[in-house]
Amino acid sequence: YSLTVFGVRSLKLKPYLSAEPFVVVKKLEEEKVGDTDMLCIACDGVFDVMSNQEVVDVLRKEIFYRIKADHGDQLNDGKKAEKRKKAEYAKEAVTDVDAARIDRACGFLGLRAYAKGTMDDVTIFVVPLKEVLAFSKLTGCQ
Repeated sequence: YSLTVFGVRSLKLKPYLSAEPFVVVKKLEEEKVGDTDMLCIACDGVFDVMSNQEVVDVLRKEIFYRIKADHGDQLNDGKKAEKRKKAEYAKEAVTDVDAARIDRACGFLGLRAYAKGTMDDVTIFVVPLKEVLAFSKLTGCQ
């Protein structure tokens, strides 16, 4: 088994390894996308120690339900946290997400993967699907 890497050399792969990516293409339908639905792309360093459902649950809670930051992060109202308090969570989802919420949630998930014992690298990307739909409508792109 061989695979050309960047067109420069061949890489020998064992028969049980695959260089074929797992890809699913789906059209987003506005009526089926919930306020807290998201796309998460992460490397195996996360999925070696966490299930798909656990990853989604952690990200959803941190992005859409966390209302108070810890470790001196910014609070929702822009003020600095006075003391290192335990994170607080809302009963209803916050649907106005920003890059800071997503970044904090990805960092939290990465730390959780390391705490669970991953020895691999950890990379996480999250895209809120409601935002994708809004951008698609705005630009006319499908």
